[in-house]
Amino acid sequence: MIDCRNRRWRAVLALTFYAAFGAAGVAWAMGPAVRSPRSSVTAEIYAAAQPAPAPVQTSVAEEIYAAARPKLLQIRTLVAAAGRQSVIGSGFLVTADGLAITNYHVVSQFALEPATYRLEYIAPGGSHGNLTLLAIDLADDLAVVRVDRRGLPFFSFDERALSGSLEKGVRLYSMGNPLDLGFTIVDGTYNGLVEHSYSERIHFSGALNPGMSGGPAVTSEGRVVGINVATQLGGSLVSFLVPAHFAATLLQRVSKGDAPSAKELKAEIGAQLTAWQAGFYKAVGEQGFKPTPVGPYQAAESNAPWFTNRAPA
Repeated sequence: MIDCRNRRWRAVLALTFYAAFGAAGVAWAMGPAVRSPRSSVTAEIYAAAQPAPAPVQTSVAEEIYAAARPKLLQIRTLVAAAGRQSVIGSGFLVTADGLAITNYHVVSQFALEPATYRLEYIAPGGSHGNLTLLAIDLADDLAVVRVDRRGLPFFSFDERALSGSLEKGVRLYSMGNPLDLGFTIVDGTYNGLVEHSYSERIHFSGALNPGMSGGPAVTSEGRVVGINVATQLGGSLVSFLVPAHFAATLLQRVSKGDAPSAKELKAEIGAQLTAWQAGFYKAVGEQGFKPTPVGPYQAAESNAPWFTNRAPA
């Protein structure tokens, strides 16, 4: 008797348990049609405990390039008759009415032989057009050109660079179009002016490559400190910039009138070259000379620090 009743009670308890919990369990598995208050609270607590999605981070270089892109140019010297590319370099806009800075060596073939060559620019967006050469600074390897467009965004110069108060160690970002591969940005460090150099140049520890000549090197605020000009052969990340104050001075010399004629341009090149040579020879003479043995003979060696031989690092 007792066993039979126990069996009946067990069956009743099993059915009751299924009715109370089993059906609800099926509902949970099937979806949100039936939810228990406890499951809803648990889900809310779990969701609140999850970390918020991290904001998308952008690098300094990314922000600088995004702002600088419409102000950059590729400068091309082309053989006029064939349209064949002869020299490529970079440049950047410095006024809203289309004035731009580049290196003299990028446009020198046109400056010397304007009947043989012509200048054109290509912007990052693909637009292109003719360039007019307005002014040159032979000694500091700079030139001012004008694009055939107006109302463009442009770079400004860093005041610390113009006054010579920029500290060593400032992060710089150089831009240009290396090897005609497309516009790019590289970072490096401002290391002050090169020691033992007659020409004033900035030592920049960034990778400059052919085609970047004439492009800007800017601070994290996007202001121009120098202009890409050269790299040390056999060195590693040893590059050089023309200080921005030379570009600012040349810009002030540009007149609002017409571009110089071919005859006027050649005369200006000759005058600047003669003036640079005279200044250099005078500086060498002021430094004096010292006798230096060359085999059984004695030769005069300049005391000027620009000719000091330095052992490789």
